[in-house]
Amino acid sequence: MTAQEVVDAEVTRVRRIFVVALAGALVAAAVAFTIELANNDNATEPVTSLLPVTFREPGFVDRPVRRVATLVRPSTSRRGTLRLPGGAAPIYVVARCDTGQVRVTLGALSTARLCQGSPVGVVVLSSVRRPAPLVVTVSGAQHGRWAVGIYR
Repeated sequence: MTAQEVVDAEVTRVRRIFVVALAGALVAAAVAFTIELANNDNATEPVTSLLPVTFREPGFVDRPVRRVATLVRPSTSRRGTLRLPGGAAPIYVVARCDTGQVRVTLGALSTARLCQGSPVGVVVLSSVRRPAPLVVTVSGAQHGRWAVGIYR
């Protein structure tokens, strides 16, 4: 057997290994995809938001404001962070939780509001010059998902 035949045999062996590995990966991907589709029981059910698209609360904001960002957390989570958009327009922070109180913190500023099971206004920020993180916490585990929204 010549040196060239040895090299050709080695190349053929490597190609064969590659083809078998590729076929195995494709089969694994197909199986995973099939399992995912089979387990997605609520694919046709509409997902309802915990917060309305527009919000209005007498004494908090008298005109309808529109939601621009949302943070939704599972019932067992007590903390989350939402990125506030920058700009001169006021930002209305609205929360929906059902147990205890919700607290929002921006830098050294902090405020809280009792959870009522429906959307409530928490704080109005008159101006946020540049995007900033808003830390949101609830005082206890909730009965269901909870959410905080940014409205303008």
